[in-house]
This record gives sequence, structure tokens and C-alpha cells, in this order.
Amino acid sequence: MTQRSASDRGAPSRNPATDDRTWRRVAPTVGVLFGVQLAMALLPLGLGALAPFMRERYDLTRGEVGLATTAVFLSVTLFSIPMGGVADRVGVWGSLTVAATLVALGMAGMAVAERYGVLLGVLAVGGAGYAAVTPATNKGVLAAVRYSQRGRAMGVKQMGVTASGMVAAAVLPASIVRHGWTPTLLATAAAIGVLGIAGAIAYRLVTGERLARDGAAPDRPHGVARRLLALGAVVGMLVAAQYAVATYLILFLVDERGAQIAAAAAALTLLHGTGTVARLGWGYLSDRLGGGRLPTIALIGATSVFGLVALAAVGDSLPWPALLFLVAFLGVSTQGGNAVYQTALAEEDEARAGRASGIGMTLGFAGAIVMPPAFGATVDATGSYAVPFVAVALGVGAASIGALRLARRSTGAGPMRPGALEGEAPPASPAE
Repeated sequence: MTQRSASDRGAPSRNPATDDRTWRRVAPTVGVLFGVQLAMALLPLGLGALAPFMRERYDLTRGEVGLATTAVFLSVTLFSIPMGGVADRVGVWGSLTVAATLVALGMAGMAVAERYGVLLGVLAVGGAGYAAVTPATNKGVLAAVRYSQRGRAMGVKQMGVTASGMVAAAVLPASIVRHGWTPTLLATAAAIGVLGIAGAIAYRLVTGERLARDGAAPDRPHGVARRLLALGAVVGMLVAAQYAVATYLILFLVDERGAQIAAAAAALTLLHGTGTVARLGWGYLSDRLGGGRLPTIALIGATSVFGLVALAAVGDSLPWPALLFLVAFLGVSTQGGNAVYQTALAEEDEARAGRASGIGMTLGFAGAIVMPPAFGATVDATGSYAVPFVAVALGVGAASIGALRLARRSTGAGPMRPGALEGEAPPASPAE
């Protein structure tokens, strides 16, 4: 993709009829990235489905179950910036090859780990690999898709994450009951490795990307780092809510509703299924809503607050059909926004989209480090899931206000560029 200055970063093409990055051309690229995202996310998104089995296998408290998610995302946080730099230097396909290898090794380690401490260690290895996935795939989308369609394209790509959670919830518990922990996770590790590496090779074949990237990126515009910090903090709280719900929904249904694991797993599948569809919808809205990505992020947060408060207030007493409707709503709200988050982060510094994504992920996934064990420890201390759900809702509400404040400070002509704050030049170039 041709490097652009800060003044034309995010500017939509004024002559789309001559822009060769049409859906017909980019669909194969986005489809490959979707498949890679689905395969890689089986590790972090599978932890919610595996929670009851981990608790039994290692005799864990709820807080210790949450530490499994923390182990993955602590590693993601530590490695996101360096892995984003790798994507900028060696390209998308090389970075994805490294990611597939490490994530598969992490899942295989889970299969054979006999001690809880070893489990946390191998999850950290998988997290290091997962740290490379989002910077690389975000960079791939920005290289292939013009501004006015990026929200939808990123939505398709990010649908792979929640689709992965849906597959994990539908397949892993049933497979473990039938075949056991070790065979199931070894087979999953093999699938991750094969699909991930095949996807990386397919991306190279489809795009013709070279292994090495020539030339140096231009200097980063003044204020980009500050915007990334602010946006990363907002995203961090929204991601924390996402993983709190995904990690503890099954345990909530088992503990508070007396649900069987199969029924609870079906509800988790519904959560991820609706989140999968919503990623495309929220992405489309961010392409069309005045003001760009930030107002959409605020709207996602507001709907998440409503769902979290409802779950805390009446989740333990709703009739099962109404509860499933609420779970679907939570899927749309808490699980559906990642495409918009990732688009906004990557667009802040397109010349270094991998590193920009890595910086945003470092801040964003900090929420996934802290929230799951804190949530579980709060349940252990209070005996109630309502208290942590309300606390998460308050944090998401604050993040939504933060997104609106960033949007109000934005300026520019025409369609508002995501993250463009006061003092930065408006879009000027018609070309991408």
C-alpha cells in the first residue's frame, strides 16, 4: 500500500469507480484473514468453554480459572508491540506463520500439562503467538481495503474471532466428554497449526506479498502516540467486559441457574454466534455513521452497559427463553465491537499499522489480564455474580464517555477520520 502522510490518513477515495480495491478483488484476502483469525482464536476463546473442565482437572477456584485467561493476555500484552513491529518489517504472511506455530504449541501444551503452573506457562506461549495475529491481520486489511469499506472488511475478518468461540463452545465440551481432555486438545492444536500456516501461505499467494518490506516508514505525526494511549484505554475496558462475559457465562449458568454443562455451552455458543454477526453490523455502521469509528464505539459501550446490568439484576431468575434473548443481546454488545476497535487503532498510524495495532492491543488487552481473575475472586468473596457484573458495567460506561469525549475533540472535513483529534490537518488527498 502506498504510504500516506498524516494529512490524508483515512481519507476516503473520491473516485471509487477507479479504485481497484473492490470487494471482488479484496474478498479472497479478507476471507483468508477470516480463516486465520478463526483458527488462532481457538486458544483464547476456547478457555470459556473449557472452564468447567479446567476447574475439575486442576481443582481450581473461580479466581484461578480466570488466571488462565490472564496468562494468555499477559503474554499478548507483553508481545503485542514487538510482534506488531515484526509484521511491519517482514510482512503479514511471515508474521502469521510465527503466530500459528506458537499458538499450536500452546494448545498442545495444554493437552499434556498435568500441573496448573505448567498450564499457565504453556498458555503464555500461546499468548505470545496470538499477539502477532491482530497486528498482522489488521495490516492486511488496511493494505487491501479503502477507507469507506474498512469497517465492513474488518468486521468480516474479526467475525473469525467470535466464530472461533462459537466453534469452541459447540465442539470442545462435547468432544472432551466423549474422547477426553488430551485427545481433544491435541487434535485442536493440530488444526490450529495446519489452518494457520495454510492461511499464511494462501495470503502470500493471493496478495503477492514479499517476505521483506523495503523502505522506512515516514515519521509518526505529532500526537499519534497520545491518541493511541487514549483510545487504547477505552478499548481496554470494552475488551475486559468481553472476556469477563465470555469466561464466566458458563459458570454463571451452572452455578446460579443449575444448568447442565451442555445447556450452558449452548448458551455460550449463542453468545459468540450473535457476536460474530454483530461484528459485521457494527463495522458497517462505523463506515456509515457520521463521525467515524468513535461514536460507534460509544454506542457499543452503551448497549453493553444495558446488557450487563440486566444480567446482574435478573439473570438468575429470567425464564430460560428470555435469558437466551439476553445472552444474544450480550453477544451483540459485549462480543461484537472488536472490528471497530481494531479499525480505529490501526488507522491511527497506517504507515506502521502493525505497531499501532500492537500498542493498542497492549493497552486494550490489559483489561483481559486484570478482569477475569478479579471477577472470579469477587464471586468467591461475595458469593454473587451480580456485584462484578455491575462493576464491569460501570467501567464500560466510563469508557463510553471517554469515546464520546475523543469524538468531540475530533475535527476535519467530510467523513470524520477515526481518532483525528484537534490540531491535526483534515483529509486532503483523494487517493489511497
